Amino acid sequence: MNTGEQEPGRHGKLEKPSAGRFGRQELAVLGTTCSEVERLCAGLTQRFEPYSVALVDASHAEEREAIPGIRIVVHDGHTEVRIPDAHGEPPFYTILSSAALIVVNGNHLTATRQLIVPSEGKEDSLRKRAAQLTSPLAIWLTPSFQEVPEWLFGIPGLDALPVIREADPACWEQLAALACPPPPIRVLVLTGGKSKRMGSDKSLMNYHGMPQYQWMAQTAASLGLPVAVSCRQEQSRLFREAGFDAIEDRVTGIGPLGGIISAFMHDPDSAWLVVACDMPGWTADAYQQLAEERNPRSIATCFALSESRPEPLAAIWEPASYPLILSGLSAGIDCPRSILRRSRPHLVVPRHPTWTDNVNTPEEAGKYR
Repeated sequence: MNTGEQEPGRHGKLEKPSAGRFGRQELAVLGTTCSEVERLCAGLTQRFEPYSVALVDASHAEEREAIPGIRIVVHDGHTEVRIPDAHGEPPFYTILSSAALIVVNGNHLTATRQLIVPSEGKEDSLRKRAAQLTSPLAIWLTPSFQEVPEWLFGIPGLDALPVIREADPACWEQLAALACPPPPIRVLVLTGGKSKRMGSDKSLMNYHGMPQYQWMAQTAASLGLPVAVSCRQEQSRLFREAGFDAIEDRVTGIGPLGGIISAFMHDPDSAWLVVACDMPGWTADAYQQLAEERNPRSIATCFALSESRPEPLAAIWEPASYPLILSGLSAGIDCPRSILRRSRPHLVVPRHPTWTDNVNTPEEAGKYR
């Protein structure tokens, strides 16, 4: 008889992303009216363009008889999605995965982090929701308030919060920095290809006095970036004996996308700076330019010599790209570049176009020796 309990050792370990009910970057707004929550969301939307801000709100009383459940308003394109409660736990994480920020109406729903917006007449309402203040980020003062009202400090945990004044021209960027801190970057050196055209393992080619994978990994480490080597199972012992963190492909047969997915399965909360081992022109400056020009609000930041051709194997893939990759696979898309084209990557023109030249044949390799 199936008791519903998982048998030990029967399933592989899969790391769970650090996310709330609706997604990674969720923020409940409490202490104010529903219309003020929508106004704040609209203000944030303007500052995040062209990246989307989602508003998650419960259906209001006058609507509940007709359409019960939760409504999700995605502000870019003004799309509204309603999910009836009768459908069970809604797939919020999939629906909202591409949103740079998820604003939640705290009058009706909870989220892992909170923004306190004091409003006249909402003191009792906020006190009733004191248990929801699990991780408050800041107090937002609308132009109606010159100072934080004294009654607010009677609620535990709010007296030491930073105060953001809407009258301050930098207020929206201050809020965005608190609500959307960039995930840490880890480097992923892809080595799992079969190197059929080269006739020998491309990761072991010697262009700089050492195996190419070692050159790329050590160059990243010299910049203080943590490094992992993506590889097939039979390669992992070599890399581990050389002192490198090896991430074996857990999804095989789909090329480099399998390595990227496997990295997110290993650590879904980091942004992965993915670089292919077959680019002998790659340098420390290439790592630095990508990191310096990164836009963590985008799905990915990638080198591109033209808008139509983003380079997925010289790119920083943000955690938000993970569900989009899985969604693409479910639609039969296993090309990393096609995944990027379906989203909104931040494109960076490399200062040296040879950084992303890849070498696939002995003749091409001879030009770099």
